[in-house]
Amino acid sequence: MDRTIASFVPPHCPRSRCRYHWNAAGWRWKRHGSYTRQASPTEIPRFRCCHCGATFSSQTFHTTYYLKRPGLQVPLLYRIDAGSGYR
Repeated sequence: MDRTIASFVPPHCPRSRCRYHWNAAGWRWKRHGSYTRQASPTEIPRFRCCHCGATFSSQTFHTTYYLKRPGLQVPLLYRIDAGSGYR
């Protein structure tokens, strides 16, 4: 497993109804297994909030969480920066 993924510490509970969503002081969580991504085979750790019981993964806090094709993000930004147009 990648060292950066193994050492990930969730900053707060991602569920908006949890009282530790906005203030993480005193927040506790437990590791809750892992899963393998289909897009790029990587083992992703899962966590459970000890207060609300919600489960989530390290991907929840990643910028590519909602993307179906995360590999296109960087090339697309380079093309936008270069002023390229599609015709």
